[in-house]
Amino acid sequence: LAPQQQREQLLHYLARSRVGDQNRVGEFLSELFGIAKSDEASPALLAARNDPVLMGDQLRRAVLELIDAVTQASPLLWVLEDLHWGDLPTVRIIDVALRQLGESPLCVVALSRPSIREIFPHLWSGREVQELHLGALSRKASEKIAHAVLGDKVTGETLRTVLDRAAGNAFLLEELLRAAAAGQLAEVPSTVLAMVQSRIERLEAPARRVLRGACIFGPVFSRNGVARLLGESERVAEVTQWLELLCERELLARRPEARWHSDVEYTFVHALVRDAAYAMLTDKDRALGHRLAAQFLEQSGDSDALVLAEHCERGGELSRAVLHYRRAAWRALEGNDFDAALRHAERAIACGADGADLGDVRALQVEVHQWRGAITEVITCARGALLLLPARSARWFQVLGALAVATSRIFGVEQMQEVAQKV
Repeated sequence: LAPQQQREQLLHYLARSRVGDQNRVGEFLSELFGIAKSDEASPALLAARNDPVLMGDQLRRAVLELIDAVTQASPLLWVLEDLHWGDLPTVRIIDVALRQLGESPLCVVALSRPSIREIFPHLWSGREVQELHLGALSRKASEKIAHAVLGDKVTGETLRTVLDRAAGNAFLLEELLRAAAAGQLAEVPSTVLAMVQSRIERLEAPARRVLRGACIFGPVFSRNGVARLLGESERVAEVTQWLELLCERELLARRPEARWHSDVEYTFVHALVRDAAYAMLTDKDRALGHRLAAQFLEQSGDSDALVLAEHCERGGELSRAVLHYRRAAWRALEGNDFDAALRHAERAIACGADGADLGDVRALQVEVHQWRGAITEVITCARGALLLLPARSARWFQVLGALAVATSRIFGVEQMQEVAQKV
């Protein structure tokens, strides 16, 4: 849908949900979704666009008011899949919602890998969190699955081999049973990754090509994206046939909804399938694939700056990577994710940011260190930024103000007056 139609749908939903200040909430949610009008912003939105932290506060306020209105009418279930790929602003806003709307009928269900504890070590601490850890399949459960797949005629030796090698790993058990059903159990490699690659090698050549094109995009990808990457935009129907075949072969799964209504999205059934396909690409093919993926996503209006930055960096287009890492850094700052903002800023510098681009990155570092109270870092980054930013630009004045305040705290009013003389 066009941005105007998306805004109309959003406003209709807010009206149906009986949100209080629908205009303000709708405007900031439109900004969050990347569909806001650029020429009709309210004073509040204009002010927030010039202050990332204020923008983050306003976005959280809008989301919380929407959740509050929805839960006034009916219970709300918020499901997050693969939270290990999530971001800190999302985790924080859920934490705030659970705290402020504790008496509302709100339930959050989050699914993730065990690495979630390393990514978010204090996830929703203080809330009434109930954790369910999925362990390995029991031998009895694995045997029941094996009989359901292979039937009761399976020999005891084959069954023991499958169960011993699977060791309760559901994905490995599925692959071993598939090989046993095809009479190829003896040919299955010893490692899981090699086993998946062996299965991919047995696919038809066009299916392998489609799968390798899909893995460039990551866990989730679109039909049109794969077609564009393979240079077959005019033969989308043929690409669709192979994607559906890969779904039948249980390597891919079709998603019920796509971000763009004119497209169809798919996902890999398991991260190992994507990893195996990606490992089979040559370095040259990977770089070309990431460049084409970035071009497609940019032309499609994808607003995820971090995804675009990573594609550009892996594709060797470092100047474009700098642009997107800068955007990702400022977006992280809007969500008060200071660690992520600094990481993205460092990635922009590592990709060769210079001139005004480097000045903008230094300005971001100034703001992060200012909020953290790291006065020495503020002064260091501000001095570097002022040498690179266009003199008397809005960003230049912001950095100058931060430098003046930081200097006065350490060196006194006299030094601040010297800074003021730069104006």
